[in-house]
Amino acid sequence: MAPQIERHQRIQQNLWRALDDLAAKRGCVALAGLRLLSGAVEDYVAIPDLVVRCGPPLESGYAKDPVLVAEVLSPSTSRFTGPSWHFQRSAAQSRSPRSTPT
Repeated sequence: MAPQIERHQRIQQNLWRALDDLAAKRGCVALAGLRLLSGAVEDYVAIPDLVVRCGPPLESGYAKDPVLVAEVLSPSTSRFTGPSWHFQRSAAQSRSPRSTPT
């Protein structure tokens, strides 16, 4: 994977900051660099820009229970529909968001 350009990193950091604050209110956390596993695809691991997940801390860097998966797109990746996109979509759809009273 090619290194991210500074603009991409800044967008990712700003998104992380906003999502982590919101996630914390529901007992969840936003994480960058977390690897996703999916029951639908056993031989592929995706590393999206951000993942929001709830529950106890992971013992490894692999999650099967994302509530939200975020990928920062650039003009060159705006038609992001490859295997990683389909995988991340299946991983995120395998779990519905946890509801908590407000």
